[in-house]
Amino acid sequence: MFTKNKNPESNIICADMKINGSVISEGALQIDGVVDGDVSATDITIGASGQITGEVKAEVVKVKGKIRGSIRARKVELESGAHV
Repeated sequence: MFTKNKNPESNIICADMKINGSVISEGALQIDGVVDGDVSATDITIGASGQITGEVKAEVVKVKGKIRGSIRARKVELESGAHV
């Protein structure tokens, strides 16, 4: 009935969105909105307006916005304006 996507695409949480709960993606994830919960994906980019309260897990995490919680990643990039 359901098949796994062999080439996961990017997903975007827009600036006008707020999610209460965990977010899990098999592909890349761009967060410009607010997530109150844990976030897991292969690559995560938190945009300048993005905010996460919870644990962030990915191979690569790029932060321009705010994270209140722990980061578990092989590579973390903090850009101008990042709050961790």
